[in-house]
Amino acid sequence: MSKCDSVMRIRLHARILWTVVVLALCVPSWAESKGEVDLPPALMERYEVLIAELRCPKCLNINIADSNAPIATDLRMFVRDQLLDGKSNSEIKAHLRERYGDFIDYNPPLSPATLVLWAIPIVLLICAALIFTFVGSRRDKVVLTDEERARLQRLKAQRPS
Repeated sequence: MSKCDSVMRIRLHARILWTVVVLALCVPSWAESKGEVDLPPALMERYEVLIAELRCPKCLNINIADSNAPIATDLRMFVRDQLLDGKSNSEIKAHLRERYGDFIDYNPPLSPATLVLWAIPIVLLICAALIFTFVGSRRDKVVLTDEERARLQRLKAQRPS
C-alpha cells in the first residue's frame, strides 16, 4: 500500500466523520416533541380528541396533532391551556372557530354556508340526470321508406347467420 493510498483513506475517514458529526448536531433541530403536554389522564383524553378534530390552518388537510407547523404547536398549547383553565370542548372549538373560521373544525356546525356546499353536488346530479333524460328522449327516430325497408330485408336475408 502506497503512501498516497493511505493519505486518501485518512481523508475519506475524516470526511465521513465530519458528516456524521454535522448530522448528529442537526438531529435535535429536526425533532419536535409531540409529547410536550403533561395533563391528568381525564384531560389528556379530551386533549387528544380535540387536537385530532382541529385542522391546521397552514397545512390545510392535516389535523394539529399530526402537523409540525409552528402554528399547530401553538394551537396544541392553546388547547392545553384552555383545558387546564376548565373550558369545555365546545367552548374551545367556538373560540378557535371565531378566530380561524369554520375551516379549523373537521366537523363544522350546520349553517347556510355548509348547506350550500352539501346541496351543490346534489343539484348538479339532478340537473345532469334531467339533461340526459331529455336529450335521450328527444332523439329523432329514423323513419324508413317502403323501399328502404325492402332493401334492409334483402340485406338481412343475404347475410349468413
